[in-house]
Amino acid sequence: MNAPVPLPAEKAKVQVMVGIPSFGMVSMEFLNSINSICYPTNCHRVLFWPRDYSRPGRGMNVDAARNQCVEVALERNCEYIFFRDDDVIDTDGNALLKLMSRKVDIIGGVYCVKSPNPKPLIYMP
Repeated sequence: MNAPVPLPAEKAKVQVMVGIPSFGMVSMEFLNSINSICYPTNCHRVLFWPRDYSRPGRGMNVDAARNQCVEVALERNCEYIFFRDDDVIDTDGNALLKLMSRKVDIIGGVYCVKSPNPKPLIYMP
């Protein structure tokens, strides 16, 4: 009789946090773009939207919300944190997959000042 062939060990799921540091109300287009995020296979996703319950109907200041997202991601052993600000809409849903495929520690985008003449907002030490 043949010995049973051991099954390959199941690969542990990748923990991905999608943090939404929002200051208040968001558009329906934004909510649809959150629902259309494509995740890698074998992924455990954590969607976290920090709220300040002392100010009903309002979100937290963005800096405090980002910090709270990081705290929760660390508590849950997330390997990736993806911030989706409420003024960003990903039209094809693949931004997270594209960023994760780069295999680097940190990737950031360029934010432009909201004005009639938008310019990149970049700080250098």
